[in-house]
Amino acid sequence: MILLDTNVLVYSITGAAPQHQDSRDVVQRAVNGGIPAILVPQVILEAYSTVTSPHRVNRPLSPTQAASWLRSLRAALSVKPVPLDALDEFDALVAAHPRVGADAFDLFLVAQMRCHGITDICTYNVGDFVLPGVHALEPSLV
Repeated sequence: MILLDTNVLVYSITGAAPQHQDSRDVVQRAVNGGIPAILVPQVILEAYSTVTSPHRVNRPLSPTQAASWLRSLRAALSVKPVPLDALDEFDALVAAHPRVGADAFDLFLVAQMRCHGITDICTYNVGDFVLPGVHALEPSLV
């Protein structure tokens, strides 16, 4: 089982991005059942925020377009809930691997992964996930 990170989803729908084809391929394989992939609510929310922001993408989607795209992904892929003990796991991660600002979001993803027994994440930010028990892979390696 592998968690698809926000950047993979965003690049999969952003045709002008150099990462588009690899990202689209991974997402398509996941949707078609070729890769056992999951999402978590945090990734869905981050993807919505990114693709609708004119500050983050050249051609933002409308809220309706973004919601429709993400609904289709939610219908095709398993979306794991945020476990109640994810905050306790986050506390342990912060104590062992302090992060500040937006870097805390990646730690919360890892906390959710650990609670669900998931060790793999597909991301372009491999360096952000250099943590014990986490195996980060770029889409071209999945």
